[in-house]
Amino acid sequence: MPHVKSLKKKQAMLCAMVSGALLFQTPAVSYAEEVEEQSQYSFEQVVVTATRTLQATKDIPASVTVITANDIEKMNIQSIDQAFIMAAGVYDARLRGMSSITPMVNMRGVGSQTLVLVDGQPLNDAYIGFVTWSSIPIDSVERIEIVKGTGSTLYGSQAMGGVINIITKNSQQSQASVSSRWETNNTWMHQVAISDKLTDKLSYQLNYEKKSTDGYGSNLAVVSPTQGTGTGSVTGWKRSTTPKGVNNYIVGDMGNSTWNEDNIGGKLIYKFSDNRTLTASILHNKYEFGYGSEHNFLTMNGVSFTGNADVGNGNMITVNDRTFWAQPGGRETNVYTMSYRDGENGWTFSGGLTDTVKNYIIRASNLDGTGRVQDMPSSRLNMDLQKEIRFSPNDLAVFGVHYGKDKMSAQEYYQSNWRDFGSKTGLYNQAAGNASTIAFFGQNEHKFSNKISLTTGLRYDRWSTDGMTQAGPAINPSYYSERSDSAVSPKIALQYTMDQTSSMYLSWGKAFQAPDLYSIYSSSIGNGVPYNILNDPNPDLKPQKITTVELGGKKKLSDKTNLSMAVFHNNITDMIYKRTVGTITRDGNTYTLTHFENTGEGTTNGVEVELSHKVNSIWSAFLNYTQQRPVITKCKANPASEGKIVTYVPEKMLKLGIDYQKEKWHGLLTGNYTSKRYWQDDNSDVVNGVYSSFDPFFVMNIRLKYQWDQHNTIMLGVDNLFDRQYFNYYQAPGRTYALQVTHKF
Repeated sequence: MPHVKSLKKKQAMLCAMVSGALLFQTPAVSYAEEVEEQSQYSFEQVVVTATRTLQATKDIPASVTVITANDIEKMNIQSIDQAFIMAAGVYDARLRGMSSITPMVNMRGVGSQTLVLVDGQPLNDAYIGFVTWSSIPIDSVERIEIVKGTGSTLYGSQAMGGVINIITKNSQQSQASVSSRWETNNTWMHQVAISDKLTDKLSYQLNYEKKSTDGYGSNLAVVSPTQGTGTGSVTGWKRSTTPKGVNNYIVGDMGNSTWNEDNIGGKLIYKFSDNRTLTASILHNKYEFGYGSEHNFLTMNGVSFTGNADVGNGNMITVNDRTFWAQPGGRETNVYTMSYRDGENGWTFSGGLTDTVKNYIIRASNLDGTGRVQDMPSSRLNMDLQKEIRFSPNDLAVFGVHYGKDKMSAQEYYQSNWRDFGSKTGLYNQAAGNASTIAFFGQNEHKFSNKISLTTGLRYDRWSTDGMTQAGPAINPSYYSERSDSAVSPKIALQYTMDQTSSMYLSWGKAFQAPDLYSIYSSSIGNGVPYNILNDPNPDLKPQKITTVELGGKKKLSDKTNLSMAVFHNNITDMIYKRTVGTITRDGNTYTLTHFENTGEGTTNGVEVELSHKVNSIWSAFLNYTQQRPVITKCKANPASEGKIVTYVPEKMLKLGIDYQKEKWHGLLTGNYTSKRYWQDDNSDVVNGVYSSFDPFFVMNIRLKYQWDQHNTIMLGVDNLFDRQYFNYYQAPGRTYALQVTHKF
């Protein structure tokens, strides 16, 4: 199945670094109670993610982007990660629209090493670090704070590229809304949001989303030619190539990629006083993906054809039922959070659990019978205790202690009927692992004067892990005793405020990423679905490390125009790489043997520029540009990758938008250019416009909204306005249309 193939390839490339979790507590008091709602582009926006204390973005020595609920409403998105279309330096690899199983978001040229939080609780799963972006009800989000650059000083592991903190609403008002949205490909999204006060001190909010789509034929069925003479007079095939330029043939697609999802969110807020608040929340997400009937393009005499087809020049292609087979699956996750904030005394305690109770992929042995199912549940527990201290009028510090516990258990079972999840008949392979982390951190901002301030921080993390693996039904389990490692993450940043409209900063810091449980204990085995690959565990993996230097500035050119810029350099060591170490014969099958190693080094040099301008009370615009060069400088496992661009990371991104708002009308036009990406670490996949290539593209989207009274709104939207045809590994969606109606009570 192509989405699994993409995942396997990703794991096989350099920087197979994935995100994980350290908890950060967002203050329980709503931002609406702290600051007045402002535009995304204002330097006066008050954020908490960058320093763990409330601070205006103009006073923060880092590149920070804020996306508000108002911005999200204007964009009218299906999934939270789609809001990043406005954020400089953030690449959202949503490969095939709503039905993308594992969309990846990366920043600062370091792949997918971004810590994603919702109300402080990591969304990155404990198994391999993937994020289910669509699990967050859109109407529940108050704002998104994006802090780019190393974040381990305050957040520990996984924050090598930065931190994305999704903050949900703490509404104290009685309000409700319902909406229904239709899109091309019979895509539907229904939303309900309710909030109210139960007492003067206790309030609640509930959110529900239902999403579904019939999808489109994103997974092309492609076969390679072999020498021989097949049946003549077969038509419908189309000659193509791989991204490496090797000839192949498109013979159909694997059916429309379907998706069905339910999201439920609930939150309780109890205010002891204006400064003391207790919150508790739960997010429940369940989705299933699959594929409709396959489309075989081959015909002979008007009848669908399978078998050996002659394609000329002494070559033939072989097409059978398995040519069109794609793997369905699903996932079910619960995210629990609880926090207590005493703003008067500066104390915050928080805890959370991200529990992925089901995470499965089905592999059919044949279309009408047996198969295998791989289920990879995991959980992530986090607790934080934080104290904010003002030592003097010029010193504001924050100190904290963190504890985290990760668990994973992956099993693959034989099935008597692959269409029945519960028809398990025996164990095929398995792996299990635990990881515990304890950390201490502190950071202080000292103001030498009104113009100069110095922020210094330090964090110590120590983690331990143990686990087991069984690489096949005839193999005895291997148990690995506990081992531990540690990391120290310092950071120092100098801020110079020239006047009320201009500031500059220079920062230096280190970050790390502990190896995920998949990389340490994985014993995955694939018998021709899609590859004959056996992956052995490597419990001796070390953390990946990064050192970064950043120089930035923020300038308010006028009351209507803001400009910001950042130049950065990263140096990465101990990169985790999935290395091919040879072949092995087991159970009569020959497998390619792989495992993860710390064998790589790399650098990234980049620049980000952001410009926003409010023309008048009706028109405004934004423009941002990112250029980065993430290069593999050393790789013992594959010297051919040295000097090449890190996989899945674009070198150039351009984002622009024009916003119109007058009385009852609102319009938003956005454009997004993304340059070529590679999924081969030696960058040999240079051919564009073919299946599994990552083409450069420029697409524009438009939204037009009319609010005819205070309760009712209608929205019309067009994505990929000019119907650009390109591949983002899969065949990207063409032009799509949307219509949404919203009623607020």
